[in-house]
Amino acid sequence: MTPDLKKGTELANRYTLLRRLGAGADTQIWLATDRMTHASVALKILSSDRLPAEFLHKEWQTSIRLLHAHIVRVFEFHSDSNGTFYSLQFVDGADASVLSGAPLAHILSPIILIANALQYSHSKGVVHRDIKTSNILLDSNGAPYLTDFGAAALAKSEAAGGSLIAASPQSVAGDLALPADDIFAFGGLIYDLVSGQSPYSSESTSNDILHKIPEPLTAASGESVPDDVVNLVASMLDKDAAARPDAETVAARLVAAGFTGAPAPASYVGATESSSSEIIEASTAVPSRKASAAATPVMPTTDKSGINPRTVGISLLALLVLLVGVVFVLPKTVSTDDKA
Repeated sequence: MTPDLKKGTELANRYTLLRRLGAGADTQIWLATDRMTHASVALKILSSDRLPAEFLHKEWQTSIRLLHAHIVRVFEFHSDSNGTFYSLQFVDGADASVLSGAPLAHILSPIILIANALQYSHSKGVVHRDIKTSNILLDSNGAPYLTDFGAAALAKSEAAGGSLIAASPQSVAGDLALPADDIFAFGGLIYDLVSGQSPYSSESTSNDILHKIPEPLTAASGESVPDDVVNLVASMLDKDAAARPDAETVAARLVAAGFTGAPAPASYVGATESSSSEIIEASTAVPSRKASAAATPVMPTTDKSGINPRTVGISLLALLVLLVGVVFVLPKTVSTDDKA
């Protein structure tokens, strides 16, 4: 049964739908609140009767195996007469398309982190098969996350689905899934973000993927693209799968070209105080002003408009000594004089 998906709908007596984040032909993604944890989560919900619950369950089984800092975390699967869905980490920002035409460092720093995520996924035998900007999310701190393994397949297995823009010559031809397919799509994504345009025409995308050799990479920002980066992207877009570098090599060559793996500037995604995650590099962490103030001894200061607090303290001490003298010493002196 397909649930009635609208704001306020409750699923599994636990999740309350807030707003729709996206939709495909047979699934919808909703932001929801978890009554048990009071946290915001995303729900990927089977919204069509065309597909069996096993379809989403298989996707969940693939995704839950992947535990990486830059892959969206997947949680619980639920399926009963009221609907089929699974919960996953809610990333509260934009997708990578907001970086199109940005300065090279702003694009390639988060790209290195996604290359690391791809290398991890490939090491687990999982080919994503749908690498495109809408499947790379940026949180409100600019940290990137690879998401949507709906078209994923195990390496060297038959596969279907995925977007044409994320296809390789081999996947267009119907070959078995390989990590090199992701590298080809990843190269196209980098080309698109840096140059501000796809390496392929929208009118004949399939033919271009199979046959067109894109022009050497140039930057829409007007910067000079290092030769090492130009050559790297060209090798990623090689029609021969065996000639493409692996994801680990992609990250290493970008670092060697002078770029550092880091979040994109938060200005691209409109950072807010209510961000769902906090990214702090241990080597560059700076204590907050409040914490610094608490850790720093406060030295006495003189208020130039009034009396020095130290002077007041000394005066009070003198009065206390005088009072003790009046109460205890003076009576004894008087008594001795009387006896004399």
